[in-house]
Amino acid sequence: MDSPNQVHDIALIRMERNVRYSDSIRPICLPSVAGPEPRRAGQQYTVVGFGRTLQTKESPVKQKLTVAYVEPAQCQRKFAERKIQIAPTQICLGGKFGQDSCDGDSGGPLMRFRGSAWVLEGIVSFGYKCGLNGWPGVYTNVQAYDIWIRQNTYNYEQSIVRLLLSVPRPPSLMFRTAHWALWAAACSLLASCCLATDEIGRQSCDIPNETKRGICVQVSQCSAYLQVRNVTNLTAEKVNFLKKVQCELETIASGDQPADDGHADYESLVCCPANGQDYLYPVIQFSKFEYRRFLDVTARFKKKKLKRRIQTVEPSTGFNLLNECGKQVTNRIYGGEIAELDEYPWLALLVYHSNDYGCSGSLIDDRHILTAAHCVQGEGVRERRGLKHVRLGEFNVKTEPDCVEEPNYLSCADAALDIAYDKIYVHPEYKEHSSYKYNDIAIIKLKHPVSFTHFIMPICLPNNTAETPFVEGQTFSVSGWGRTDLFNKYFINIHSPIKLKLRIPYVSNENCTKILEMFGVRLGPKQKCAGGEYGKDTCAGDSGGPLMYFDRKHSRWHVYGIVSYGFTQCGMAGHPAVYTNVAEYMDWIQSVLGT
Repeated sequence: MDSPNQVHDIALIRMERNVRYSDSIRPICLPSVAGPEPRRAGQQYTVVGFGRTLQTKESPVKQKLTVAYVEPAQCQRKFAERKIQIAPTQICLGGKFGQDSCDGDSGGPLMRFRGSAWVLEGIVSFGYKCGLNGWPGVYTNVQAYDIWIRQNTYNYEQSIVRLLLSVPRPPSLMFRTAHWALWAAACSLLASCCLATDEIGRQSCDIPNETKRGICVQVSQCSAYLQVRNVTNLTAEKVNFLKKVQCELETIASGDQPADDGHADYESLVCCPANGQDYLYPVIQFSKFEYRRFLDVTARFKKKKLKRRIQTVEPSTGFNLLNECGKQVTNRIYGGEIAELDEYPWLALLVYHSNDYGCSGSLIDDRHILTAAHCVQGEGVRERRGLKHVRLGEFNVKTEPDCVEEPNYLSCADAALDIAYDKIYVHPEYKEHSSYKYNDIAIIKLKHPVSFTHFIMPICLPNNTAETPFVEGQTFSVSGWGRTDLFNKYFINIHSPIKLKLRIPYVSNENCTKILEMFGVRLGPKQKCAGGEYGKDTCAGDSGGPLMYFDRKHSRWHVYGIVSYGFTQCGMAGHPAVYTNVAEYMDWIQSVLGT
């Protein structure tokens, strides 16, 4: 930096920890991302800050001002009067009486709205007094320091990890991340895989929405991912999916020795599926929202693996429920039961006036919750003094916000959303005193529509184009806050405060009927069975929750059942639980949604 001309008046501050983006905290784009734009005299820019006002005091409120670009020659002539040389890396704006950046604004952004994003064009540097007519303010030209910024934000420098893709550059705009204002390029944050070692010593791993485990291999060795290189419309949904299939980095420097510069090179490992090249087809073909696209997929790292950071994404205004329901991208944790923060975002928690929770439900559009009739009508509901509200986006009922600790930072979800209900529709043929619980289905209409985020999304209803999952041995997923195998001091099963998940097998009606008849229970024609493995079952507190199936053909989740009832002792081997078959009630559901 050169004083008093303030040449090279630019600095970067690395924060102690990551910040979480929200509606009021967002990164600004750098000019190198938006591309060069010729400046012309009179072109309007915006300055924001808390600097001095005409009352000569710093403003406690954020102020904004529009200033006009001044040609370099004109600016140079003016400052020559004060024997100040304006450098090529500086730009001048303003010069109208009373309209200028001032003390307290220094370091703030000079911005211009380009296309659909704000771009950082300059940094408030200095001026002659404040707001004098004919005297423009001087700003550091950010575009002139693009290389320096990259070098200093990437001091994970040397090794370039080319991950999976080659994203088209022209339409791109680039976020700056939370820690260094780092590029938010595709796969620049590596999600952790739950890794294990298989019998031949290679790392096995879990793949989103896939029942079989994969093997961690280099990208070049996995044909299923190579086809993604040719994708020309890469949305953030696809980027998020690809981040989920990353394994740990593998050293590729010769002899496993660090390179001459002291840094090792790393080859990205991916969790390669066992089902061939068609695996990513649904991911390539379908998109969730029109997000901002990313410019590059180059990421630079030292040896430490970076982790995924969860962020809320705003849905587009043209959301189409039929095309967009039931989509999520998340890891599976086999052998464990805790779901991820953003897993099963359609799961709803029913909260009663007793401030107790005892049932779940599924968001099926922006205003309706599908649940079990016995969760909203009956003796148990009356004991809890009736339904109070529905909670969406919940993970841990005992914490707010819900966070998962990652190395060096905390990943947090949005705050859970409590919504009052407008009306409850119980199926007209449901009989609350029947022990068979036929027609155990209900719909809760919310007081107002909800906005969709990564943590609040609807699940798809059954339809004719979806795969038919009711085949003996087919695996379903369930999730909820029900009773676990943990006990309190009175040896009573306690409810889980954390959203749990479980995979259970379908049991044919024929086999299930044989089991239930031994206990004097008759399975109805509109009921299905699943489970029956020791220690793995839905239980009290899971009632009303979805029996889910992932349709790989269309890459989305469907709700095929509603948790209805099971044996008093949950998780007994050979004793499946009973679910309401949602497909049998589609006419009734559609009639309710149409009211």
